[in-house]
Amino acid sequence: MDRILNKLLDTLFPPRDSELLLRTALDTPVSIETGCYEGIFYCANYTNPKIHAAINENKFHNNPRAQKILASLISAWIDQKQLVDVCFIPIPLGKNRQRNRGHNQVLSVLQQTSFPVQSVLHRVRETSPQVSLNRQQRLHNIKDIFEVDDHELASLTGKTLIILDDVITTGATLNEARATLTPHLPPDTQLICLALAH
Repeated sequence: MDRILNKLLDTLFPPRDSELLLRTALDTPVSIETGCYEGIFYCANYTNPKIHAAINENKFHNNPRAQKILASLISAWIDQKQLVDVCFIPIPLGKNRQRNRGHNQVLSVLQQTSFPVQSVLHRVRETSPQVSLNRQQRLHNIKDIFEVDDHELASLTGKTLIILDDVITTGATLNEARATLTPHLPPDTQLICLALAH
C-alpha cells in the first residue's frame, strides 16, 4: 500500500533528482572520507553524489532525511577522532538569509545529533553569497562579520569547541570564525574547525 501511495505522490509531485538519490542513502550509510584543508577538518568529499545531494537538500529544502545522513557523518567523525566533552558552534546565517531559507542548515543538522550546541557566534552584517565569489573576494566579503557572546562562551571552559559549517571551499568563513573566537576562549578550551564536506 505504501509503495502505491508513494508512486501516486511521485506522479502528482515529481521528486527532485537529489531527493530521489537520498531515498536509499539511509539504507546504505555514506562512509566518511575525512581530511584537512587549510587547518580545517572535513567529514566527506563534496563530489560524492550522495553527499552533494544531502547538502543541497538540507540547505535549500530543509530535508530531514538529508539532515540525518549529514548528522551521521558528524557522529562518525567524532568517534574516529575519539573526542569527548565536545560542544558545537554552528556558523550563523545573516538575518535575511535565515528568513529566506527558513532555517540555518548547519543548526538543522546538529539538531539531529545528541551533541550540545551553543550559538556563541553572531553575524553582525549581511554578506554576498560566497559561492559566486573568487578567493580574494571571499576573504574581503567575510572580514569582521562575526561577534562573540562572551557570557555564553565563558560557560564552555574545558570543552572541545567545534565550529561547524556545511561546505569548505577556501576556508574563509571558518577561518574568520576562528579568528573572532580565539581571543575570547575560556581556559583549557580546544577549538577545532569542521566542515561537513570539501
